[in-house]
Amino acid sequence: LMHVPDDQQNQAGAWVLAMNHVLQAEKLYGIVRDFTELYHKGAPLVATLEDCEVQPNPFHGTTRNDDKGQQRLCTLTVVYFTKPGETGSYKESADKLPKWEPSDLYVPGSWAACVGSEGGENEAIWSRRDMRDFPYLAPIAQNLFACPPRLAAYTKAQVNLMAYLGDFIIEYHWEKLLAPVFARGSNTAVAAPACGSPAWSRPA
Repeated sequence: LMHVPDDQQNQAGAWVLAMNHVLQAEKLYGIVRDFTELYHKGAPLVATLEDCEVQPNPFHGTTRNDDKGQQRLCTLTVVYFTKPGETGSYKESADKLPKWEPSDLYVPGSWAACVGSEGGENEAIWSRRDMRDFPYLAPIAQNLFACPPRLAAYTKAQVNLMAYLGDFIIEYHWEKLLAPVFARGSNTAVAAPACGSPAWSRPA
């Protein structure tokens, strides 16, 4: 969504990439800054940017100015679905782009550390074949024939854990970031979502 200045666009395919650029590029650094801070804390990656300048984009029909000639502004909230608390590093390769390699260590007290804690039904959850790449799931590669009669599908445990993570992300950032988003433009007060701990890891 971030607008790329004309002098930074590559000639090959630049017009294709530019079809989706409707916001100013400078705001991207704010998202990166906030996400980096949250990542090191082991928190869910959610960031809100205020006063983003809308860029003209004929493909999507956006214009820079409104009917009164004023610069159009918007508020952008980005939710990046990851495993809160995961750690890792990029591995360099001579013939490929750097690849992210997750670590077996998690930020102490984070969602990933608590869900994967030893003992009970959660023991070794992240070492399970169907959960080791969570939430970056690949049903065809991971779940082939795991959900008969379907050839490939998400397991019930994967779906439940994904929902549990979504609930945690919303609850963690509700007051500061998400409540204003859902309340904006409404005269009705928005209540925080109820917290719960579904039995996501039980086989079904």
